[in-house]
Amino acid sequence: MFTPEVASKPVDVIPPHPIEYVLVKTMKVPFHNLYFLNAEVSFSIFVEELGREVKFAVPNPDIRAEFEAIKEYFIKVLKKKFIITTIEIRHTEKELLFSKSYIGIFVLISFSRE
Repeated sequence: MFTPEVASKPVDVIPPHPIEYVLVKTMKVPFHNLYFLNAEVSFSIFVEELGREVKFAVPNPDIRAEFEAIKEYFIKVLKKKFIITTIEIRHTEKELLFSKSYIGIFVLISFSRE
């Protein structure tokens, strides 16, 4: 018969680190979903792989909150209804760790057409 040996000292159990996933994806965002704030553009978009909506903020010192009032003007002048963005999201099974977006909207800031 086997009798287990009792440890004389407590054994430290190190919990496993959660696995971190990285999602990089190019997406189209309707221009109407953009919000112009002081020094940034923000938007929320549903990310299918996470099954939830994620908010992004892209800093740019040339952006002004006043641009929100003339958003329709930008759509007409640029002849664009969508912007293309590349998102990067780092997450675990349970939580969102980091999100970043790279937007091709800087064409808008210089008021030139593609």
